[in-house]
Amino acid sequence: MFFFFGYEGYKDSTPSPVTYQRPTAAERTGDFSALLAVGPTYQLYDPASASLTGNSGDSARCSPANLVPQSRLKCDWLELSFKVR
Repeated sequence: MFFFFGYEGYKDSTPSPVTYQRPTAAERTGDFSALLAVGPTYQLYDPASASLTGNSGDSARCSPANLVPQSRLKCDWLELSFKVR
């Protein structure tokens, strides 16, 4: 009779540093215009305006000045974000 057993374990006991970033006061109210200063890759798009455009996939309109309307912000998220400050 022949038996074969293999075990390869990895135990990471060293903690990894984690950095969290909370939203700024302006971001909590839907104003993400400061991200445009970082670069054009931070342009927000309106998901409600998305539409299929043939072979090129989908397209959506840019959010004007990276502002999210107050009507689109969820109340639960707003309450939580103000408590986390």
